[in-house]
Amino acid sequence: MDITDFLAHDRKKEFLVGYYKNSESAPEAYFEYGIESDKTTAYNMLIKNVMSARSNMIIHTTWDMGWDTLGFVELQDGTDWQVVDYTTRLTKHNPNVLRIIKSNPATEYVLSLVAVDNPLKKFRNEYQLYRTGVTVKVNGNYIPEKYILQNGDKIEVFGYVQKFNVNDTEYDNGADIIIKDQNISISGTGSAVNYISMKILFRQTD
Repeated sequence: MDITDFLAHDRKKEFLVGYYKNSESAPEAYFEYGIESDKTTAYNMLIKNVMSARSNMIIHTTWDMGWDTLGFVELQDGTDWQVVDYTTRLTKHNPNVLRIIKSNPATEYVLSLVAVDNPLKKFRNEYQLYRTGVTVKVNGNYIPEKYILQNGDKIEVFGYVQKFNVNDTEYDNGADIIIKDQNISISGTGSAVNYISMKILFRQTD
């Protein structure tokens, strides 16, 4: 850490300690963070009388760890989380840094997290969802172009297309399918005036 890094970090807001890991072989990397939005838990019914719980929270940090939506963090309380999305914003918490450099280096990263039970298992048996040219929600939340799937994920697909192509199989409007233990690649075929949709339930057994 050089003097610029020191001035960039907001010690008053980032009073918690976490560790970041973006591959099974990578060492855990220390960082400091603050809470942007407290933990919330949503419950979804997978099948009749079988419920799944999914916890989410948002943190912020000025530590540049090369954040990736395939990475995981361990927070100060020992819980493990996957980074599912992140944004950046400029912060002016330390304007005195302008005395020695022309611009404030303090970029703040806002990380959206989802709780996971065993991140090392995720690295060994992870399945990913890729989307191209269609809109996708997982458990009610919009996702980026790549996303690590978890058992019980409810996937909704939307688009102005004629059909959906899921893992090289075409599906019509209103399709409702289950996919187990494999990556999911979703795209649309053709263009259409009307908006169509389909649903996918992901199950992981390995």
